[in-house]
Amino acid sequence: MKKEIIGYVGEYNDSWVFENEKESYSSNVPTAIDELLGIDSKDGDKFKITIEKLN
Repeated sequence: MKKEIIGYVGEYNDSWVFENEKESYSSNVPTAIDELLGIDSKDGDKFKITIEKLN
């Protein structure tokens, strides 16, 4: 199984989300993006997330 999501990091009322036109994901997603890429993302930054289950 493989999934690709394109969306934006956004700050709303001191809470961070990752969202696109269809869905909004919890603040855990922007935190994971920052941790995995070793960055400090900003409001409005655009990302493409590709994830694949291997087993």
